[in-house]
Amino acid sequence: MDSFALSGHKMHCPKGIGALYLRKNYKIGPVFGGGGQERGLRPGTENVPYIVTLGAAAQTYGKTILPRLAAAQQLNLQLREGLAALPGVLLNSPAEASPYVCNFSLPGVRSETMLHYLEQQEIYVSSGSACSKGAASHTLTAMGLPAPRIDGALRVSFCDTSSPQDVDALLAGLREGLTTLQRR
Repeated sequence: MDSFALSGHKMHCPKGIGALYLRKNYKIGPVFGGGGQERGLRPGTENVPYIVTLGAAAQTYGKTILPRLAAAQQLNLQLREGLAALPGVLLNSPAEASPYVCNFSLPGVRSETMLHYLEQQEIYVSSGSACSKGAASHTLTAMGLPAPRIDGALRVSFCDTSSPQDVDALLAGLREGLTTLQRR
């Protein structure tokens, strides 16, 4: 492996901390010009409290990664099976994709409309990744999906606080929302 990056917020750290691994002698240029921090790749004062938080989270998550992965896989499977029972719902995430995320499209309902409907029931999902908020999904577009399918896409993320009851509540909310919103 030449490199990998991780975001601390995926381990419940504050947003704004991450890590980059580079294989020994793997060369990349600086992101910004300036100081010599981070081996000359990025200038600026290092955020020591966030770095310590990321280190502690990495130690904790490293010890429990397999049970967390198994739990996410089970929740993802539960959601996929429940979505299969909802008429017209189309899965956009392939079965072999990350178990921590599931993307699907709703027939005849815009994702923003369903998001607001679910929020009224205190169920929170998203219509895309946080890094592309407000824009059509580059991934779904690259997959060649038609605009109405992209416009009706929802993204569900799982973490260690997600439960089977959360998935049941989401499926019930989707079922009710589809019935209510498709009539309009």
